[in-house]
Amino acid sequence: MLASPLLVLAVTFVGAALGSSIGLGGGFFIMPMLLFLNLPFRVAVAVSLASIVANSVASSSVYSEKGLVDFRTGMLVESTTVVGALLGAHASYVIAEPVLKDVLAIVLIAVAIRMAAPGRRSIMPAWRPAGYMGSVVAGAVSGMLGVGGGILKVPILVGLFKLPLRRAIATSSYMIGITASAGVLVYMVHGSLDVVLAASGIIGASLGARLGSRTSLRAKEKALRLLLAAVLVIFALVMVLEEIGLMTWI
Repeated sequence: MLASPLLVLAVTFVGAALGSSIGLGGGFFIMPMLLFLNLPFRVAVAVSLASIVANSVASSSVYSEKGLVDFRTGMLVESTTVVGALLGAHASYVIAEPVLKDVLAIVLIAVAIRMAAPGRRSIMPAWRPAGYMGSVVAGAVSGMLGVGGGILKVPILVGLFKLPLRRAIATSSYMIGITASAGVLVYMVHGSLDVVLAASGIIGASLGARLGSRTSLRAKEKALRLLLAAVLVIFALVMVLEEIGLMTWI
């Protein structure tokens, strides 16, 4: 299947709706779907990150109206996340594309397992520097793989900064837009940003994020978590099967 602006719009709409409902920014859903459209990996990362920026603006505006976004804490943690995003985006041009795909599949499975373990969100040690170091890792993963990094940010916000889960999700949704913006700049400099597809992604993500963030305010936490885990496992399995030659979708 070949990428087109309309397909990218549809993919980013669905991914943003799913992702913003759980504070992950949609990239964990958008990125593998863009690869299924046969986009080159780094072009897909650039489009995904651009859509995450739009996702963040749309979803955090909804959360902000409800008074759920902790802007002060978000900016404090984001100060180190941006550094990681810049490093990760540059690293993607050093690492071979097949390796990046393998890493993405592993990350998707890890995220699915993480979200399927309801009792383990506040696992961060009571030492805030660890949170800042974790934020650098979250940014690097985002910049290198085109994902939001919320899977790491939410536990940091809950475990170290003692934010309630819903408030942490809302704050993470705000933060990932800043992280993604830093990554987009790197891919733009390298000439990997397809402006037309990115514009389609921005429109799709903006619409999907509003739907997803409103769903999050009403839906049960367990249903959101299990939905995420199931979808990500499917994506990861498809990518692994393609990598070993049993599928030729990507």
